[in-house]
Amino acid sequence: MELFAPATGAYRTGLAKPTAVYAAGGSGGEGTRPRETAGPLAERLGKTVLTTYAKGSESALAAEVARRTEPTLISWQHEEIPALAAAFGVAAPRKWPDDRFDVVWVLTPAGSGWALSQVPQLLLAGDSAEPIK
Repeated sequence: MELFAPATGAYRTGLAKPTAVYAAGGSGGEGTRPRETAGPLAERLGKTVLTTYAKGSESALAAEVARRTEPTLISWQHEEIPALAAAFGVAAPRKWPDDRFDVVWVLTPAGSGWALSQVPQLLLAGDSAEPIK
């Protein structure tokens, strides 16, 4: 939460205050963790977590978010983040490691497409500054 809504201080380089928060929807256990992760942040920002899209609908989500002009946060199942990046047309690592929960992928409009950067969280002991490859 401190990365996207710091109580004090400035935002980390490469990050901005989200004006919308999306999280993977779905029923049952699918998507529960992304919603639980995004919920407290959305509450702090005075936003509702948008859960219209579930695993498998990455292309539709990317199309909707691509029409936005303001910073948008998407909380997604880590194993499906590469598919989400691909839906934006971004060249990204094809697999998200099972043991990485310490990096944010940031997509920025670049020409007619998107550029990918990786911002390390560095919030907990053991977090890595290394990008996902």
